[in-house]
Amino acid sequence: MELTHVATPPESMLERAVRTGPVDLRTAVTRGEEHAGERVVAGLLRQILCESSSLSERDCVAAVGVVLEAIGMCGRAPELPQARVERALADIEVRLGDPTLQPADIARAQGVSRRYLDGVMAEQLGCSLAAHIRRRRLERAASELSLRPLEAVSEVAARWGFRDTSHFTRLFRGHFATTPAAYRRAARDHTNTRTCGGGGRTAGAASLARGSSAAE
Repeated sequence: MELTHVATPPESMLERAVRTGPVDLRTAVTRGEEHAGERVVAGLLRQILCESSSLSERDCVAAVGVVLEAIGMCGRAPELPQARVERALADIEVRLGDPTLQPADIARAQGVSRRYLDGVMAEQLGCSLAAHIRRRRLERAASELSLRPLEAVSEVAARWGFRDTSHFTRLFRGHFATTPAAYRRAARDHTNTRTCGGGGRTAGAASLARGSSAAE
């Protein structure tokens, strides 16, 4: 359900709804006070506030719930899926270091189903939520392979959620068109060449560039 962020009633009313009812503010998408729909919904909530003194806590929550359900029945505006994707991508970047992170965790944090988030991700990015997380993990792992030449490939892989080194190698090769070990050697050769002031691009550097371009 897409929830329009409206001018909210006092905290006491809001706290009652959040404490007792299924109101998830993480799903709110602001439209601005100038939006006609937001003004209408704000008016409805203000009317509920005026009646709140004569309503029980359960009735207050039920009244707010009716308004939220009505909002959920409206068609989704084109900009809302984009906002969902942007928030999901930001959340992924923050939590990518957690090797236990799952696509369902990201969807749950956004207050939507994984199926819905997969759909909008596919529409806007051309890939599923799981595929994006996997790609970003591979890119982070590749960066660490270059920056930590003495650390075992298996340790780097495990830190970014790949517990099976063989599986990690297959995925890495599919994404970068080279193995983790070869990628690390090319990165080291490229660094050594730059340090020594050598001119031109070595075969190692060219190989690294080709591998990186395969991720695009």
